[in-house]
Amino acid sequence: MPSVVVDLCSKSSAELLRLYLERSAPCDIEITLRAMDDLPVPKGLQYLSPHIARIARLTIVVRTHQALDTILASFRNVAMPSLENLDIESHRDIDLLDMSPLNSPNITSLKMTRCTPAFPPPQWMVALTHLHLKNNPYPVRETSDIFRFMTTQLPSLIYLYLDLTKGAFGSGNGIVYQSLAHVELVFHESETNALFNQLASFDTPHLTHLSLHHIHGDQFSCLLDSTQPASRLTFPAVTSLTLANLDGRDCHCEAVADFGDD
Repeated sequence: MPSVVVDLCSKSSAELLRLYLERSAPCDIEITLRAMDDLPVPKGLQYLSPHIARIARLTIVVRTHQALDTILASFRNVAMPSLENLDIESHRDIDLLDMSPLNSPNITSLKMTRCTPAFPPPQWMVALTHLHLKNNPYPVRETSDIFRFMTTQLPSLIYLYLDLTKGAFGSGNGIVYQSLAHVELVFHESETNALFNQLASFDTPHLTHLSLHHIHGDQFSCLLDSTQPASRLTFPAVTSLTLANLDGRDCHCEAVADFGDD
């Protein structure tokens, strides 16, 4: 698939985009749009209009909310039947992002970094099979609604990456994720009880791969101890379990562990 990375704040890149779009026709295309200056996005986006229906993978990298709104507005009221993968990355926190301009009924994979969709999310999100939310700012008043939507309105979701380092999500006890097969959770440094309360929100009867980041050895041991409250957690179909420390810091349980003299 032809692909191109375009700096929308550069006039020369805008011309490159025009040439790329003309010469890649009629193939489906992969485009990365970058706007990293604190300046209005130039009119290079106008070259996209005749080719939007060909975009199969779209990545947007911005510094400001204004730039992101401008880029998304360029897709308003235009069908995007080929778009299957959408990746939005902000270098500043953006909460309650209006994603309604996108008319993309075939998106199956959505990745958002440091931005959170406004509630209610657009209808096309119902078809998602892969959802990746990293470093997302969750306004307290919207958290329960957002996660209730995730758990009850995404029936085809297979893969979920959820970064909880900026706060926990609301209680989801009793809500079943029937389709989830692969879950990655990134936790904030938290007490063991709080951590397992988060895990208890996942009822995943068909989950086969579970990855936990920033969970310490002494905390995980509680999961294996039948005398602990955490023993109520069950993942009956899990065949792969990964424990990872993303930032390379020493685990505090290693510092205090007594392995004896042998």
